[in-house]
Amino acid sequence: IIQILRTKFKYDGLIITDDLEMGGASISEDVGERVVRAFLAGNDMLIFAGSPKNQRRAFRSLVSAVKRGRIDESRLNESVRRI
Repeated sequence: IIQILRTKFKYDGLIITDDLEMGGASISEDVGERVVRAFLAGNDMLIFAGSPKNQRRAFRSLVSAVKRGRIDESRLNESVRRI
């Protein structure tokens, strides 16, 4: 859906998730994988209002995904520019 916004409708604005700890957001049981997948799907900002422990895990997972090349740094910079 996000790619349709970007390509078909030429939307270049900010895209923000709902809270990724909600039951409906459980695309993965692992919170780290959940936030990485949400970012890879095209979201710019990820709402993760859960426990501090899970917030740290989410952050570390995103950093690790960039370092390993799973998330391209140029894609990360696109989101930073929008924000």
